[in-house]
Amino acid sequence: MNTDSRVAFPDAVNLVFNCLDQAADDSAWLPTMALHARNNLPTEVAAIGLDTNILKILRRAPLTTDNLLTFIGEKSIPLIIPGQSAQEYWNNHGAIVRDIDGVYKTVEDLTKKVSGLSVSDSQREAVEQIKASIELLAVEMHDSRRPELLRDSVGFWENVLPQAIVCNVPRSSFAALAQVRFAAKTAPGFSDTKKATQNLGDFFVWADFLLGVLRAALPPVGERSERIVFVTDDDKPDWKASGKPHPVLVGELMRLTGRHLQIMGSKDFESMISPS
Repeated sequence: MNTDSRVAFPDAVNLVFNCLDQAADDSAWLPTMALHARNNLPTEVAAIGLDTNILKILRRAPLTTDNLLTFIGEKSIPLIIPGQSAQEYWNNHGAIVRDIDGVYKTVEDLTKKVSGLSVSDSQREAVEQIKASIELLAVEMHDSRRPELLRDSVGFWENVLPQAIVCNVPRSSFAALAQVRFAAKTAPGFSDTKKATQNLGDFFVWADFLLGVLRAALPPVGERSERIVFVTDDDKPDWKASGKPHPVLVGELMRLTGRHLQIMGSKDFESMISPS
């Protein structure tokens, strides 16, 4: 991708900060939400961003990753990976497996207790089946102690990173703003239960994504309307309202880029990028 026309990094950071500080008309969300209400979003995709949960899905689905890279390559669509999403990918590496391992240990304990009780053979068999199913699930999700998990992750990033824009807003410069937005219950992130100082991840995912959009050097908005797709399976109300993007997020992207925001789940995303 030609970087000559990109907004200079310090200027882009300032634009994102001012946008997130909401120092502008807050009615910019209305045109996009009206299109969402009528299921009439434009078909043209200007850029695609990926949340952490989608990165993990793609790592486990090489064919879907190939479809994504083919899709953006053929259509010259920038792929944006928020720096926070990339960081959380590694923070959570193998976390699902650890959770499953914990459940598996609980079932093992239950099996031992059941063996000491007067239960029928069918009841004892049912417990053994649960234990076997959880063990199989742990294997399918990749055991974090196996080298294949790291190998698959490295291979995934080797394929994706050359085609992606990865950006981080300066954390120290944005931290106070992030806490103010959290306290004011401003999307995204207000649904997280931890206090602001402990859970600003969603804010930084969004801020990094906006910075990536600016750094993508999208052409000026013309007569043809376009949408920018952010892909996540997070359905909490700090990302979505009635199944559509939260108006705060819609308004911020519109003010920054003049384009409509669509938040898309993994299933719809896979359908969009699959060869027709």
